[in-house]
Amino acid sequence: MKLSDFIEKCERVSNFTNEVDIHNLISDLKKINESQKVTVPKSVGDWIFKSQFVDRRSIRSALETASIRIYAKNSDEVIAWLKDISNQETFAIAWANDYTVEKEPKYTVKIKATKQYLSNDEIGPHFDPSFRSNFTKSDLEKLGLGWVFDCEGMEVDKVGK
Repeated sequence: MKLSDFIEKCERVSNFTNEVDIHNLISDLKKINESQKVTVPKSVGDWIFKSQFVDRRSIRSALETASIRIYAKNSDEVIAWLKDISNQETFAIAWANDYTVEKEPKYTVKIKATKQYLSNDEIGPHFDPSFRSNFTKSDLEKLGLGWVFDCEGMEVDKVGK
């Protein structure tokens, strides 16, 4: 729903009554808000949040490569993403309106030779023939297993988001 549609709807309603159903108005406002959200990578969402609410930066400062390099956690990812001009517009929309963060894809990891899956439970990370866990890339990196993506003996399959 566009804001202009919402305004037109309110004008039509005002011709018939002075009473307003606040619940419908709130619902419509939520739809407008959701339609204005853009999706950004997690590193960019983290940078926007830190810039706006922690450091209280201006958007100009948040877009400067020097500021990003010094203060952003994953500065190389943020800088690379912002090199695309359309992403700069997305950044500005996210800054002004709101945004959602892309969900990281999840993977299963299997040893090709033994067909055992990587699992992570109360025992910790281990390989098991009957039980498998789904991991994001950052989960695997935190476990010190980021290498599985580059290993020929491992099978890494995307299972969703």
